[in-house]
Amino acid sequence: MQHGTDAHNPQPVWPAMPPQPVRADRGSPSKLAIVSLVLSGIALIGVIALLVLFLGGGPDGGGPLTGKLATSSAGVRGADLEDVVTNRITDDGGDVEAMRCPDVASVAQGVVAVCHGSISGDDWAVIVYFEDAQGHYTLDPI
Repeated sequence: MQHGTDAHNPQPVWPAMPPQPVRADRGSPSKLAIVSLVLSGIALIGVIALLVLFLGGGPDGGGPLTGKLATSSAGVRGADLEDVVTNRITDDGGDVEAMRCPDVASVAQGVVAVCHGSISGDDWAVIVYFEDAQGHYTLDPI
């Protein structure tokens, strides 16, 4: 018998190979696809729910309110603006206990007034964005 060969088999004898590492069974690719699809759907529903909560954060649960008020060349008195803001929020379902607004010297696109008041038991600032000189406005309770 020669070194490195078997007498019955003239081929050289190689040392035994180490066993292959055992890999954990992670399931078939189709199971992984289903799991990832379900988790993606749950994440999408969560994002939509957060957007609804975030964007619906006004006193009535809705977004900005719009309307039109009477204007003059002298602008709008604070007391008149308080009435307009109070009535618009009340029409939308809010309960306005108090509202204070400043006088606005002139109404034009880009003019902003900030009113403060108590709506449905909470303190709010209401931003009044004037959209034009005709008195169109958007309210944004924050």
